[in-house]
Amino acid sequence: MADDDDNNRRTGALVGLAIALALIVAGLFLVQYFRHENAVEDCLLAHRTNCDALTR
Repeated sequence: MADDDDNNRRTGALVGLAIALALIVAGLFLVQYFRHENAVEDCLLAHRTNCDALTR
């Protein structure tokens, strides 16, 4: 019985770790995406003509 409890705890901890890592990766992706979108928007709002370099 004790081995089953330990295995269940270990599995639960690994699932929790995997979820936490997935959330961190998703958060980093969103931060990078929004920073890029912000740079493009700032360029367009400043009426610059060379904003196409930011869209690549």
